[in-house]
Amino acid sequence: MRTLFILIACILFFCSCGKVECPAFPEELMTWVDYKKTDTLRYKSFNDTLSHIVINNHKSERYSFNKNLDCVCGASAGFVSDINKNGYNIIGSCYYSDDLIDVSYRFQTSEIEDLFEFRYDLSNNQLLDDLTIINYELNGVVLSNVLMLENTQINIVGKVYFTSQKGLIAFVDNNNTEWKLIE
Repeated sequence: MRTLFILIACILFFCSCGKVECPAFPEELMTWVDYKKTDTLRYKSFNDTLSHIVINNHKSERYSFNKNLDCVCGASAGFVSDINKNGYNIIGSCYYSDDLIDVSYRFQTSEIEDLFEFRYDLSNNQLLDDLTIINYELNGVVLSNVLMLENTQINIVGKVYFTSQKGLIAFVDNNNTEWKLIE
């Protein structure tokens, strides 16, 4: 009888706590990583072109969990490209939680990687990391508010340029070759 009482009490406790509803990844943030499976990201240098075919992408949908769990709502979106002719792929991701976003671009081989990441507070319209904001010429058009991140320990890529409208628009590799997005 006592076991039955404990079982019923536990069921009532877990069932009566309710649910926390978590939103899907916000559509307006998709521009950071808005690539679909089989899309091709093409970048050109002064005499060459690199192609990255997107082989996987994801976007969080709405979900819920019990209030009694120690969890935080969060949503993510991103993509993974194939390995290009220079031997590395690109992984882009954006994570959203509590009006904060975390955007990252990772360049990796099977052995090494370079990670470029920053955080942004949407509610205060403020960058939380030290980034350089510049004007950048892409395909004859000068873009403003381009974010630039540099990596002091260069394995594959030493510098990236990206915008909230177009995502990753350019990068400079370990040979100091600048690769610009072909639109």
